[in-house]
Amino acid sequence: MKQSLLLTLVNLISILWMMQGCSHVDILPNQTAHILVGHKDSVTDLSFHPEGQQLISASMDNTLKLWDVESGELIHSIKAHEKRINSVAFSPDGQYFASGGGGYDRTVEIWSTANRRLLRSLKAHTGAIVALAFDSGGQRLASASFDKTIKIWDWMEGRLLTTLSKHQDYVYAIAFNADGHLVSGSWDNTVKFWTLPQGSVLQTLQFQSPVTALALSPDGHKLAVGTGSAKDNLQIWELTVQQHLYTITAHDHSITSLDFSPQGKYLASGSAGTKDMLKIWEVETGKEVANLTGHQNFITSISFNPKGSLLAAGSEDGTIILWR
Repeated sequence: MKQSLLLTLVNLISILWMMQGCSHVDILPNQTAHILVGHKDSVTDLSFHPEGQQLISASMDNTLKLWDVESGELIHSIKAHEKRINSVAFSPDGQYFASGGGGYDRTVEIWSTANRRLLRSLKAHTGAIVALAFDSGGQRLASASFDKTIKIWDWMEGRLLTTLSKHQDYVYAIAFNADGHLVSGSWDNTVKFWTLPQGSVLQTLQFQSPVTALALSPDGHKLAVGTGSAKDNLQIWELTVQQHLYTITAHDHSITSLDFSPQGKYLASGSAGTKDMLKIWEVETGKEVANLTGHQNFITSISFNPKGSLLAAGSEDGTIILWR
């Protein structure tokens, strides 16, 4: 029953995505557009503004930085949180962004994009926050933590809606479907599909290694899962029929970040290794189509811009490279 419900939801997402139409074109990045320098420590997360002209970065240096991606210039720098900042995400309308604190700072902070002012802090986690995701409507915000839970917030009111606590270890990656349901990956070697607002588990996928990254394709058809293994560390699943498509050894170290291009033709993967750290794959075939070099240390976060014309990669070396 639960699996049939999940398939129905996936098919509905696909129909809605096709009805909306999309003028985006997936471009295979192969050259450096800009190198963004300004952070004094590791870049931990990235998020493009929905309109694509701006990028926000989070860092272990306790700052959030807003960048103009056309010029590569720094727009604004914000001192945030008491300790390192692990995660950042724009709301779907781009009017707000959320940041998640690491170390002993276990808060989610909500900011205004227009004036870069702190609006409110959300406190409930007992461990560092490692991932954030807004639902497609922008009403709910999910936060994943080292405390093994995911919390769902009505962030405008500052109210905790529910806590998802079925994982047995760190929750490292989360993503919302277009219908508002959640997918999560954990160091307990599982990916879970949740129905909201009930907070029940629709399905669990079991893996051989900790799940360190995941991404949903824009049409909701495919799920990419990255693990902490040094081999067989990237899996692609077809959700419409709940079928595993293929497994590849994408990197010689654990995968830290994954992102589909806006049309779903390509998948970018970042690694914690010291070579071949950033690759792009053709999703249909699983073929490697690009190996991008330039960072001096491992990749921490990657993101395609909404138009598919840029790929941003943040690194432990404190820089961000924009590829086009």
